Amino acid sequence: MAEVLPLAVLLAALGLRGVLIANFLRTAERDMRTFRRQQWLVIVTLASVDGCLAWWFW
Repeated sequence: MAEVLPLAVLLAALGLRGVLIANFLRTAERDMRTFRRQQWLVIVTLASVDGCLAWWFW
């Protein structure tokens, strides 16, 4: 069971990232809150899961 947990966490993070990228590409720039598209791209790329959560809740 202990060997499966890191894999499950990795798959969950990758799934979250995939959903975020799909949502990010479909969102018009005028509908983006707080930052421009380039700034969000940097946040999402560098912050991984935290960046994904910021995209949805910030």
